[in-house]
Amino acid sequence: MEGRLWIIVLTLLPAPNSGRSRFFYDRRTILMVLLWAVLHDRPQSWACDPANWPDALRPPALPDPSTLSRRKRRDDVHEELVQAQDAIRGRLGEATRDAAIDSRPVVVGGGSKDRMARAGRAVGGFARGYRAHMLVDAAGIVRGLAVRPMSVNERIVARPLLAHAPRPIQRVVADANYDSVALHRIAAQRGVRFYTGIRLGRVGRRQNPRRVRLQQLSRTEVGKKAFAKRDAIERVFGRMSNIACGLKALPAWVRGFDRAAFWIEAKVLIYHAYLLDIRNRQLKVAA
Repeated sequence: MEGRLWIIVLTLLPAPNSGRSRFFYDRRTILMVLLWAVLHDRPQSWACDPANWPDALRPPALPDPSTLSRRKRRDDVHEELVQAQDAIRGRLGEATRDAAIDSRPVVVGGGSKDRMARAGRAVGGFARGYRAHMLVDAAGIVRGLAVRPMSVNERIVARPLLAHAPRPIQRVVADANYDSVALHRIAAQRGVRFYTGIRLGRVGRRQNPRRVRLQQLSRTEVGKKAFAKRDAIERVFGRMSNIACGLKALPAWVRGFDRAAFWIEAKVLIYHAYLLDIRNRQLKVAA
């Protein structure tokens, strides 16, 4: 399977020598090496060794690990990854009408010396690490992604995700952690119906009218069905983990915010390649 996904990933990368400038290695080569390591759940140094590449797939020259780390920190490399994400989303099709928003904890060990891996609420208690905040549509495609330390409040990160949601999305469901006047106001300005549970089950008389309506809606059958759609994002998180090269816990060599963010974003790119591969094979069978 990894071979099919790699072919898809290669079609998303910049052309050879694109934006090469004064560097010996162009951005395509740098991204190839970085993504090859992420695809196989290996350190960057592993991908710099020619012995770990099939002859047919290996770039003409491989950078050494220090060069790879230095180039990875440059904005243009990250921008190419963002453009690859946008390109594969375009191939997967337009966003659906319904979506859900949630965050996935990506924890590190308690003894880790990663200073950016802050403590925050995780499943079953508190942990240190990062969160992958995602806006996922009904087709399971990640339409918005932000990586932050675990300590950053989910409602704060959700604001830009909700404000920049693709236009086709008209309804977004979230759990009670996302219940805030600011988010309901952003959704209203954006023309999106935002369904959340009510924190502590209480709404003051002067609260946002939308929250009052949601409290009433939560008691109806229609409201219960609408809120039940939030479970879809949990299934997407599970699917990401279930594929062999998917997003699981951070490996020991991925520490520091920049490395963790790149690793998570690259895993989401690979997940989208997985979805595209399934669609391509279904089309071949139908033909």
